[in-house]
Amino acid sequence: MTLAVLKRDGTTEDWDSEKVRRSIVSSGGTTEEGESITKLIEVWAHRFAENDVVKSVDVKAKVIELMKAVNSAFTTAYEEYQKVR
Repeated sequence: MTLAVLKRDGTTEDWDSEKVRRSIVSSGGTTEEGESITKLIEVWAHRFAENDVVKSVDVKAKVIELMKAVNSAFTTAYEEYQKVR
């Protein structure tokens, strides 16, 4: 099953686990945290996607939720990183 991401502007793009991992590490997470959270996000995305599509805002919210559980110190950094992008 190919997963797609629905962006805020209405376009879709193929799921890219590396983008999720990179955003976590870029916002202060360790490589290990990035990899483990990304794996959890992938499982979640496949489970809750509608017609193989998941909304980018839902992915971001889930990343923040999982980051808070792992390391609350870099959650704010991730939110700021997302605003700048």
